[in-house]
Amino acid sequence: MPPKLDPEFVRQQFIKYGYRVPDDFKYTNNKAKYKMYDLVMKQYVTITYQLLKQLISRGNRVPYKPKNSDSFNKWLKKHGDDDVSRMNHQEQRLQFKSKNKYIKLLKKKKDFTIEFNDYTKRDMILAGFIEAAKIVIPSFTDTTVRLTLLDSWGTPSYRFLNYNTVKFLDKYFRDSSAERNHDTNEDVIDMWDLSQIDVEFMPYEPKFGGLFPFKNVSSIDLQKYGIYRYDSRSELCEANDNDSIEKYDSCIYHSIKVSQVLTDNELSLLKSFIITRYVPQKQLSDIASTFNLFIKVHKIYPNNGKSSNNTYGDPSTPSSRHIELLNIYNHYMFNDTVNVTEFYIKHIHEIDSDPLFISHPRKTLLKRYSPGKTEYAKEGISLSKCIRLMIKHELLIPLSHEEFVSTFSKFNLSECTTEGISRKIHIADKNYNFPSWYKRVNQTHKFFGYEPEIDEIPDRLNELQAVIDSLPLRHHVDVSLYYKFSELMQKVMYEYGCYDDVYELSGTTASRIRNQCVFPKHDKSPFYSNEKLYYIDLNGAYMSCIEGIPTGYPPFSNSPMNTKIKSLINELYIARSKANPKLSKTLKFMMNSCWGYSIRRAKYFTHEYKSDIDKYIKEVGPYVVGYKYINDSGCGYVNVINSFTPHFTIPQFAKSVLDTFNKKMNEIKSIVNVLYQNVDAILINESDYKKLLDMNYIGDSLGQFKIEHVFTEFALRGGRQYVATLENGDKYHHCVKKDVDYDSFVNEVKNKIHSL
Repeated sequence: MPPKLDPEFVRQQFIKYGYRVPDDFKYTNNKAKYKMYDLVMKQYVTITYQLLKQLISRGNRVPYKPKNSDSFNKWLKKHGDDDVSRMNHQEQRLQFKSKNKYIKLLKKKKDFTIEFNDYTKRDMILAGFIEAAKIVIPSFTDTTVRLTLLDSWGTPSYRFLNYNTVKFLDKYFRDSSAERNHDTNEDVIDMWDLSQIDVEFMPYEPKFGGLFPFKNVSSIDLQKYGIYRYDSRSELCEANDNDSIEKYDSCIYHSIKVSQVLTDNELSLLKSFIITRYVPQKQLSDIASTFNLFIKVHKIYPNNGKSSNNTYGDPSTPSSRHIELLNIYNHYMFNDTVNVTEFYIKHIHEIDSDPLFISHPRKTLLKRYSPGKTEYAKEGISLSKCIRLMIKHELLIPLSHEEFVSTFSKFNLSECTTEGISRKIHIADKNYNFPSWYKRVNQTHKFFGYEPEIDEIPDRLNELQAVIDSLPLRHHVDVSLYYKFSELMQKVMYEYGCYDDVYELSGTTASRIRNQCVFPKHDKSPFYSNEKLYYIDLNGAYMSCIEGIPTGYPPFSNSPMNTKIKSLINELYIARSKANPKLSKTLKFMMNSCWGYSIRRAKYFTHEYKSDIDKYIKEVGPYVVGYKYINDSGCGYVNVINSFTPHFTIPQFAKSVLDTFNKKMNEIKSIVNVLYQNVDAILINESDYKKLLDMNYIGDSLGQFKIEHVFTEFALRGGRQYVATLENGDKYHHCVKKDVDYDSFVNEVKNKIHSL
């Protein structure tokens, strides 16, 4: 009797030759009949596996190539080396199909619901939906999409996928920083514990600022202030402007550029830090501190005629770094004097048509005119007065909806194309002003590395505080003020002196060094073994590779190292070895975060508590990514876009760690045959394990390997997905759902290896 075929192999054969196999397909034998859809004949048929083999042997059935195979392959190629490449074919097809499905549904702009009845397919369906949203929603200039997310307990939370939020999601997800610590990424698209998503389409009026809501119908040139003329197609038109791209820049960028205070290098950096067309005025403090500016803003409120004056930055900044801005209709302009007079504005049509003044170089400064007598002003009028008068005399008229949308939608994110700037590191003290009812920081797993019980938090904080107090810090660090272990670690490093003479970088300089970082990758090729294997993990893998942080400006090849971080890690590692399991876990995450933080991605969002979420959304709705109520009173937490996101990192630190780590792992690979590598863990046979043991590579010390598992069978599908049998006979699933059949998985791996 021939051996029984693997059910998964039979399933794949049917799929290969153009049959849509039902989800409940169970192969029993060659003569069993199965009902499935024939994609070639486009009808349901009843067929046996025996008949399929006969059709293949006769040449009556050839591998099926769907019409969209080219588009699928293009899509697959586009994803390159990301998570999609590590999926099996069925999962890839599901995500591709999901993407196409939701593109169609989103374009209809009709409410719909996504239900996750089959949790094995949820991740692919959700990924396809997010991909579709990034494609379609940027074109929604009059619509926003609100998602109501229900978790497995029925608790709702909300996400907005509007023009502003989706505009930069690609940038957020494309960030290539491979080492991301658990607590450094904002909970923005954390939609993985879901039972249902309600997709709701809501009207959206994009007039939120950043674009002057009037068009110029006069001969007065106001391009300098972001005020433009429009043609019959509702497009910007300026005869004397060759650089049309500038018309679609953020107004804060344009006005600062007009001031001519920043260098070209600084301007490129500023432009890359701005991710929405309008930057709220409160973020001008960040702009001022980043670029060493002192900014004065005269804000006019057109509805009531009132005004206010605000300053941002240090007033002692040299006068050459001072900028004065005008803000009206939430549009920033360089506060200037315009070379026109009130008389000229009132009589512009007569003066422009008078033969005496058609080509007169000073006609805009005409103060009074009578036959035989003219008088000219020595200077023009303020920009604010000019705007008010031009609106009054209908030289500035409101933009139509089409004109507004046409211009507003053309704002694009910019990549920095210059070296950027460098600056010494300063990590400020935490100084929270809590509401009277809010007694402490809401520490969670992002701080402790696990979810503590409420009543145990004081004890856990006291334990951690004792460890921090034992360190020779320059100033006291209150651990209770922090809610992320990475932020606490950065402050500890700063007060320990680890950042003395160290510079953080931006622009292409930072990108160039970051791109030189070689991150360890996971083995992708399928692998199977039924011999005794040792899965060993490097203790404090990256920590053991920290020698110091390069100091000074780039390049760093000859720069001395600040080695205080090595001393700090040693002290914390000793403290961890003496600590209880919970404190040990927190200290572990703190140490692991120290270098990964050096290549953190830009902080695109702020996570803020609001006492009245609904009111807040009405004020800044277009910039709200998501929100969640914490009780029936309407309060809760809101994720809001940081319109200005300065991004300074220390990639030279990460590179020095990775270079040392890769050198160490390469040395190990020269000694033993590594069968599988998962970052800092390797799989080796018993003889190689004994070799490392004899060479003192095995132990509990920092930089030694410890036994994680001993396997008697191991089947790797690719990436991190594998199943194995432990020495005691238990089955082990890694990055594979526990309900996946062990034997089927092993057979799938064997078939993959056989087909190679």
